[in-house]
Amino acid sequence: GSSNIRSSRYGVTVNIPDGRDVQSSSAGVSFFSDQERPTLDPCTLLLSGPIPPDIEAELPPDGELATISPDFGRGLARLLLGIRPQSVLEFGAGASSLVISMALRAAGRGRLTSVEHAPRYSAAAWKRVEAVGVDAALIACPLALRPHSQGLIYQYQGIDRIKARAPFDFVLVDAPPGAFGRDAVLYQI
Repeated sequence: GSSNIRSSRYGVTVNIPDGRDVQSSSAGVSFFSDQERPTLDPCTLLLSGPIPPDIEAELPPDGELATISPDFGRGLARLLLGIRPQSVLEFGAGASSLVISMALRAAGRGRLTSVEHAPRYSAAAWKRVEAVGVDAALIACPLALRPHSQGLIYQYQGIDRIKARAPFDFVLVDAPPGAFGRDAVLYQI
């Protein structure tokens, strides 16, 4: 017999003469019969394929200092479009805030709360976030080195102000910078 080849944005499937399919995707190669055919993994669905052109156009160039990579931006947009959160909490405003706000607008719902320790660095990006037209709030919380049960850690001062916009069903930790210890955020929320 002959092989039947099908291609989609999730990979390539080849039906070989013995009745099995060979599937190739970013997750690897697998062999399965019709009875064993898996359902598509939600992660594969969310992290592959195109994103809305307006979001793609806003992604920062690769390698730009202190910003997200285009691949991260695409993955974030796909994830948000797939899970459609009601309320996003983000630590570290900037290019990611723009991607989040545009994905929320494309999904037709949601709000963004961004916590930033140095809002002067994200001021230009935040003006663009405000122009997107979603419910977005930037909460400036300076960092201070404070004692904690985990030792001395940098903590956001005034973080309790996010409670007015809670609850959150998606959290992105993209700040503070690594030198300050990003895991410290998890002790505060």
